[in-house]
Amino acid sequence: TEGRVGDENDMGGSSVEGGQSQDDKMNEELSEKEVIPVGEPINEPFVGQEFESEAAAHAFYNTYATHVGFVIRVSKLSRSRRDGTAIGRALVCNKEGYRMPDKREKVVRQRAETRVGCRAMILVRKMNSGKWVITKCVKEHTHPLTPGKGRKDLIFEQYPNEHDKIRELSQQLAVEKKRAATYKTHLEMVFEHIEEHNQSLSKKIQDIVGSVREFESREKENLESDEEAGEFENSARESLDIGVGDGVVEPYEGMEFDSEEAAKVFYDEYARKVGFVMRVMSCRRSEVDGRILARRFGCNKEGYCLSIRGKLGQVRKPRASTRGGCKAMILVKLDKLGKWVVTRFVRDHNHPLVVSAREARKKMDDKDKKIQELTAELRNEKRLCTLYQEQLFAFMKDVEDHNAQISKKVQAVLINLKEIENQEPKP
Repeated sequence: TEGRVGDENDMGGSSVEGGQSQDDKMNEELSEKEVIPVGEPINEPFVGQEFESEAAAHAFYNTYATHVGFVIRVSKLSRSRRDGTAIGRALVCNKEGYRMPDKREKVVRQRAETRVGCRAMILVRKMNSGKWVITKCVKEHTHPLTPGKGRKDLIFEQYPNEHDKIRELSQQLAVEKKRAATYKTHLEMVFEHIEEHNQSLSKKIQDIVGSVREFESREKENLESDEEAGEFENSARESLDIGVGDGVVEPYEGMEFDSEEAAKVFYDEYARKVGFVMRVMSCRRSEVDGRILARRFGCNKEGYCLSIRGKLGQVRKPRASTRGGCKAMILVKLDKLGKWVVTRFVRDHNHPLVVSAREARKKMDDKDKKIQELTAELRNEKRLCTLYQEQLFAFMKDVEDHNAQISKKVQAVLINLKEIENQEPKP
């Protein structure tokens, strides 16, 4: 029955091993109490001692343990099979029993041994009257006792290595936090340097793109100007046809033109009416700015053809020679007023003149026009090539400078980190 105090080893009912959350809370509350002085008399537990409740029994035995010099632990709990209420409790020394083997494969650091098989304990049971009575009491311990110390001090003495380890780990944690903060600061610094250099490099790229586009736009305008000049040449030729009619106006020394192109149009029209084909010949340029200062226009039969030889010797069927050393020409020069003046005129030809040479002249005009177009395009592409080359070299130099600056700053960061690591105490 529940009220019967039977065999000392019989807990009755259902037994529960180990401490419960309620027991842990009880232990914590008891540990907060004041330590009883050693000199005060303390009642020792005995079989038949009664308590009003389980908590009272727990408090009494804890006070006794503190006075004597050990720590108690809740070991067993017995419950009623009828209603599940607690009817028995075993309170033992915390050095009772032995530690079970660790089931883990490898333990890096073993905790200090705290259990040595101590048998000191009391067993209390609840009677029908509601009282809790000690039914078993063992006072002898198998280990030295330290009277006068509180529960916390006793536990601390049993686990000195753990407290040292906590203090050591706390110090290492503080050091690692400081190192992590330092590395983070330097990492953010490197990212900031890279971002600044990338922004500067991006701005330089935009400037280069803007310069290239502006130059391309100017070149496009120049090509359009050349086309307008060609249209002006055609209109000038038409106006010359209208003004002269069937009459022939010969050039003469001192004759003035508003431009080189106007002189060319005039001499070309004169050649068509007289019966030969005009060809643009040599020119003289300024050594200062490269402007054309003088231009010679002559007959297409001027000079002589050079002898042409094939890779395997003399060409079997050479082309018919079109040059016969004709001296006919005009020379126009740019004067200080910006006019183009005829300074030399040779009228006579050394070959027959054919007035019906319009078709030949037309073919030559088409070729001259094609040559002019190709020359203008070639000049434009050369300028673009030069610009692209200059901008590319400038950009590569900027990239090289940026990389050098980044490397320098990163090297400074590495030096700082090495100094910090050298200052830290080695474990």
